[in-house]
Amino acid sequence: MWNRWINYVSLMILLVIGLLFYHHYLLMLFLVFMFILPIASYITMQMMIKKMKITVKAEKTSVGKNIPVDVYFAVQNNFPVPLEKVRINAVIYNYFYENEDNYSINLSALPNKEKRAKISLSGVYCGRLIVEVTDYVVYDFLGLFRKKIKSNVRAEVYIMPSKEQEYEKFVLSPKGISEDEELQTVKGDDVSQISQIRDYIPGDRLSNIHWKLSSKKEELQVKEYSMPFSEDVVLLVELFIDKENPLIFDEIIEVLFSIGNDMVMQRRRFSISWCSNSEYDMYSMEVNTTDDLLSVIKDIYFEKSSNYNGATYEMYTAVNGDSKGTLLYLSDGYGADKKGTKIDIGSERVVLTCQ
Repeated sequence: MWNRWINYVSLMILLVIGLLFYHHYLLMLFLVFMFILPIASYITMQMMIKKMKITVKAEKTSVGKNIPVDVYFAVQNNFPVPLEKVRINAVIYNYFYENEDNYSINLSALPNKEKRAKISLSGVYCGRLIVEVTDYVVYDFLGLFRKKIKSNVRAEVYIMPSKEQEYEKFVLSPKGISEDEELQTVKGDDVSQISQIRDYIPGDRLSNIHWKLSSKKEELQVKEYSMPFSEDVVLLVELFIDKENPLIFDEIIEVLFSIGNDMVMQRRRFSISWCSNSEYDMYSMEVNTTDDLLSVIKDIYFEKSSNYNGATYEMYTAVNGDSKGTLLYLSDGYGADKKGTKIDIGSERVVLTCQ
């Protein structure tokens, strides 16, 4: 911009010198025109700013980790005069982590048109990836003036856990104790789920006979039912992030989703609970379907991480100390040990404690 001013001032000096030696009417008009032109350019820029719109939009609102997503920055100029340049300054960060990246995008603003620029992003960790325009700088069509305007327009992309994440699966009995056998193989009276079908044994209830299958096999077949889910299960997630090793918290989110998804498949009734570090309050949401689970994960993405490892656990036990049911506490493996039975989920960094 300073080069433009140097060139402009140099031209004005030459015009003044020329006018001193050559008293020409056209030269005088040209000098007046060049004097008025920057003023007109500045006024026009101010008018255009009022009619200009900056937007940012992500192609997708939800993707998996390390999957590219296109983000579009746009300048809409609703004025009949072009702007030479608009520089958009943006920051891109994951809401959970301190990992800001700065971007600057230069766009021209053509009359009554929208000009767009595209960048491709991918999230390394689970969370809410935010693309925020902090400000933009507008230059007049002569390039002599500029003005910075604050902005807070943003686009958000949910970086979701992987559905293919593997962990050492476990099954809970009604008392919340980890067992080696599948829950569906435990005999019981829950008629909502059939464990197996076997041959009739004298003494079996007639109401348990599978009449259709019995007629096909021409011998009595009996339905065995699984053990009922008699107690509530709370999956408590600790929102602590070790800034030096953020992969641990990322794995906590992955395991949370995997365990939750597995419980949905088992048709077990459970809820997910966490501490809101911004409001210092406990939140709990019941999960019955995969959509419920995804909704809870997204709600957690809006929470601020804790600087104290164990804050969620301490608040939950203080509020729900005498509550019945099974508590599954998912936390950073480097935190202090909590009472209860540790369940092996095949991870060295993430601990699941059953109480």
